[in-house]
Amino acid sequence: KFLPSELAAVAGEKIDAIAYFQYRNVTNVRVMIYENGKVVRDQPVDVSGFSKNSWKKVTLNDPYTITGNAELMFVVRFEHGYNMNFVANTSRYTHPGKGNWVSYDGKNFTATGNGDFLITAFIKNSATAEPTGYNVFRNAEQVNTDLITTTSSVLEGEPEGTNSYRVDAVYADGVKQSYAVKATVVKASNMLAPAATFAGTATELNGELVWQAPLKGGNELTWSNKNFATRIGGTSSSAPKVWVKQEFDASDLLSFQHYKINAINAFVAEAITGATVFVLKDGVIDYSEVVESVEGVGGNKWSKFTLSTPYELATGHEYAFGVYFTHASGGHPIGVDNSEAVDVKGNSFSVTSPSSKGFNQSKPTWKTLSSGKIAGNFMLTADVEAIGEAAPVVEPKGYDLYRDGEKVASDLTTTSFSDAVQQPGTYNYTLVTKYEGKQSPALTTSVKYTMPAIYSAPVITDNSFNKETGEFNLAWSPEAAELKHYDTPTYTAGFNEEMALVYGAKFTKEELADYKGYEIKSIKFGIGAALESFKIEIINGKGERLASEEISGSDVQPVTFYSLTLSNPVAITGEEDLYLAYNATLPAKVSAMILDKGPAVDGGAMVSLSNGANWLKLGTIATDYAAYNIVIGATALPKNETANAKSINIGTSINMNDAEVITIDANDLKVGFGVEATAQTATAKKVAKKESTRPKAVGYKVYCNGEVKAQQSERTYKEVLKTNGEFDYFVTSVFENGWESPASKVVVVDNPIVQASPAPYSLKGNLGDNGTLKLSWKASNEASVLTYMNATDADMALGLTGSGTREAYAAVRFPLDSLTAYAGKKITYISFKLASVDLKTANVFVMIGEGQDIVFEQPVDVASLKIGWNVIRLNKPFEITGDTPVGFGYHVTYANGVKPHILDAGPATAPGLSDQISSSASDGSWQSLKNKFKQDYNWRITATIADADTVIASKKAARVKDAGEEAYNVYRDDKLIASNVSTTNFDVENAINGTYTVTAVAGGEESAKSNAVVFEAGLKLGDLNADGNIDASDVTALINKVLGVTEIADDICDINGDGVVNVSDVTALINIILAK
Repeated sequence: KFLPSELAAVAGEKIDAIAYFQYRNVTNVRVMIYENGKVVRDQPVDVSGFSKNSWKKVTLNDPYTITGNAELMFVVRFEHGYNMNFVANTSRYTHPGKGNWVSYDGKNFTATGNGDFLITAFIKNSATAEPTGYNVFRNAEQVNTDLITTTSSVLEGEPEGTNSYRVDAVYADGVKQSYAVKATVVKASNMLAPAATFAGTATELNGELVWQAPLKGGNELTWSNKNFATRIGGTSSSAPKVWVKQEFDASDLLSFQHYKINAINAFVAEAITGATVFVLKDGVIDYSEVVESVEGVGGNKWSKFTLSTPYELATGHEYAFGVYFTHASGGHPIGVDNSEAVDVKGNSFSVTSPSSKGFNQSKPTWKTLSSGKIAGNFMLTADVEAIGEAAPVVEPKGYDLYRDGEKVASDLTTTSFSDAVQQPGTYNYTLVTKYEGKQSPALTTSVKYTMPAIYSAPVITDNSFNKETGEFNLAWSPEAAELKHYDTPTYTAGFNEEMALVYGAKFTKEELADYKGYEIKSIKFGIGAALESFKIEIINGKGERLASEEISGSDVQPVTFYSLTLSNPVAITGEEDLYLAYNATLPAKVSAMILDKGPAVDGGAMVSLSNGANWLKLGTIATDYAAYNIVIGATALPKNETANAKSINIGTSINMNDAEVITIDANDLKVGFGVEATAQTATAKKVAKKESTRPKAVGYKVYCNGEVKAQQSERTYKEVLKTNGEFDYFVTSVFENGWESPASKVVVVDNPIVQASPAPYSLKGNLGDNGTLKLSWKASNEASVLTYMNATDADMALGLTGSGTREAYAAVRFPLDSLTAYAGKKITYISFKLASVDLKTANVFVMIGEGQDIVFEQPVDVASLKIGWNVIRLNKPFEITGDTPVGFGYHVTYANGVKPHILDAGPATAPGLSDQISSSASDGSWQSLKNKFKQDYNWRITATIADADTVIASKKAARVKDAGEEAYNVYRDDKLIASNVSTTNFDVENAINGTYTVTAVAGGEESAKSNAVVFEAGLKLGDLNADGNIDASDVTALINKVLGVTEIADDICDINGDGVVNVSDVTALINIILAK
């Protein structure tokens, strides 16, 4: 982002290109220019020719002229699949509020990037010839004596003060002047070091700014306090090596002007096998020296490595010194102190191997101790000595602090400051270190302030979805309380023996005291496996049942969450403990309990073997589950507030609040998931405290998939979903001061398309004689199919091996040149063959582009899958645009030892295309079964190509029909006009205008609808006399038809579409005419 003041020097110039750094091969990229927050340029990028770790320069079709009086932001918009990460890249350091703006909707930007984004805007250069050289001018006076032939120049010895600089390009036939820039020069001799670090944090509207005192000069250069805390070492099993360094920028070294390094000291805890000291200048190794002997180095003491040639530090450069260590396997020789980390500067290390071209050619990849959650700085120091007379050590006399350019504190003598702001947002702070008669460079940082917790999100109290009608209802309350201890539902679990058990979560009277007078009106629950029946109960600390609701196992589906409205609300007295519990007999080896991913918290997982009289922690009877919480929760409302929407009816399947449950066994808790099932300590998740001063909401916003659907004052919302797919809803509160609360919990509504069998293919229509519409089509098994399979019956089964749950993406991919004939067509079905249905999860997906961006993924009901072919109809047909490669396949998880995948008998038709596999689908993870694993086969995966169709219902896999058993139904505007047609053609006599489709019927099941033929050349419904108008004369004709006086085709007379022509059609026709 650039302010008008920063653009004044280039007013009138044109921006003709924008460049960005490429790291991931995403499919859709746009470059944009925002002027005062509004988009004024938006151009797609041709992403072909992608080159990782390189710049992509995009020439603007319409160059932008800089006015100099508007704020500009140069933006790159990446659109990518969930399998891509790190698409936008930053530099190492940040100019807060300048180079680190981020947005996920193109409207709301926040300065939260970790570094400046690598984006450059180019000012148009209209030169047609190369200059012979350049001259630099200061205040109209030429600075250089000889013509400069490069495009940069370092000016030494410039006079102090603010000067104007410009560059002249010298051509054979004249000179072209650049615009002028102003620069303020301060002699380094008049400056001293700023604070060593400067950072800020915030809690709500209260901020804390903290910094460290500057380096003051003297004979030692270090960030370490030299107090030993721990030691580290390389992890290589053969040849461990570690580079460690301390780094200082030019400002840090202002107190060490005209100094040299004589020795580098390191605290070494144990013996090493080798050491090389080094100095970096501006990030490049400028000096190194091998330590001839390391005998005696180690033993928890400091070692001095004297440089054979002292190294001089030049003013104005960044330097680092350090040691490259080698040591025995398993060793940890390198000392780390207990001081506050000076991140990057004091705690950087690398395990990169030195360059084979020479040590000084090495380019280590640096990390920080803090990134591995190791505190402190490396115990390194440098012995330094002034060249000539040493400057005296000068103490700063104080610090001045600015917020967004306004001074908020003067002459601070401490190294911290507490600030408070009135509005949430990101604020930029500047710290100036003050010296007597000297200056120091300013340091900047940004702090993000958030709304106070009292401006809380509304709580979803009820939601329901009727799949038959598509009606979705949502209700919420700003006063509601959520009673829950669990986090994300993650595991299902059970026991090896049958067990009668009451299990759930405990809420203490202290936790509930703030909600005295509230009532528990609904309980959120779910089971991990089918049970014959169970109860949902609320039990007090005395073992008394305050609520008990019987649930039939046939009314609920496993791994699905439900909100159960209690027959009688339960009052919260604040004077007794309450247990929310399941009461069930759990069969042996059935994983019916649902657990979160931990860590365990107080009251989060309680069980009773005495029907609620006495309680134990779940970990007491099952140590494997000690680290987790049982998933059950409740919604409490003030006594006089009622739920405004109908609760989910038992038996209605709906994914609620990002519920994702993976069935595993106890052993999987220990291995394969990166989780240790041992006791963990954690701060208990407390029930949110009720705020007595909570501000009143004046309205609410309802969001769906990130877009605002409604702004209203009511606490209920209703919508009829007319499209298929997953929809994420959440609600925010809007307050009198204009603030918008955080989002409520997300409610996920799954409205999948009906899994009808494939439709007839390529429906076409031609106008025949006497207004006849001649329809023709192909049988569904004649539809175009994309596949690489060999036409053989033999199959090969395959599975991934390893501990725990296996995850696999199986895909085929079609290059751009193979899709020419399919441009504009749509993938309507993805089919795949399975050797086993012992799967935990299943999805189908589509990916595009050279980087294989997953842009569509659809869950499949595992229970509906079968051994053999599975045909999955897509919620939304995917269009093949013809300008990008397309791939598709299926994504499954399963236990080790299962072999669900089926391939043909080979050979691989197109290795790398017909046999792609990945365990993550991330960039660079795709492998060819043949090229990588010597498996010379093709996936049994196909895609059916046709036009789009639109029907609604469940996400189960469709039945595959045998070829040749089809009959057909013909529809106009979704009304049946012919049934059981045995041929693949049909004539519609006296055809009425409308949309015609065909379905196939086999075995009592009807397929999806074909592509549509829109007929506009026939009769209009109601135009009985065919004069092109619908008027009173048509009413007369219809009356005559009803009276039997005139013979007219029924199709054109059935105005209300009830299949019968009678007086009601006369009324309907009159209403049509009156409404015109």
